[in-house]
Order: sequence, then structure tokens, then C-alpha cells
Amino acid sequence: MKLLIDRLRPYIASKRMSGKKVVLVVPSEEGPDACNLTVEMFNSSCKYLEMNLMSVLLPKASERAEVKTQPQTLKEAFTIGKDIE
Repeated sequence: MKLLIDRLRPYIASKRMSGKKVVLVVPSEEGPDACNLTVEMFNSSCKYLEMNLMSVLLPKASERAEVKTQPQTLKEAFTIGKDIE
């Protein structure tokens, strides 16, 4: 997260990220409740950069390709993708 925020820093003054649509996806072994602080920090960063956080997807996963076995999560991701076009 810090690396992402650091990389976005040059865009603060130029406002080049203003109005951009953003989706946050955070897989976590502990599940969605463990991601509250990450989501809050990312949301604050988006507001600061005037970006639009369109959706947040928090699948419970810790192993590679684990989300592929979660049809509901895949359906939700597909819906999010369709909705932000």
C-alpha cells in the first residue's frame, strides 16, 4: 500500500488522477473484517487524489488461484467490471 501511495505522489500537484475510477481488491486469509484499515487508508488516498473509488472487493483467500474456486466472488468481480465501464 505504501509503495502505491508513494508512486501516486507525483500526481498530486498535476491532478492527473482526478476523476479516475478505482476498484480495490484485497484478498485476505482472515476475511473482509481484517481489511478495514487498508480500505480506509486507500479510500482516504483516493479522496486526496480526487479519484473515484467505485467498489471494494474483499475475497477470503490466501493461496494462489484460490479465488478461482469462489464463483460468487468471480461473479461479483465481473459485475464490478461491467459497472465501471
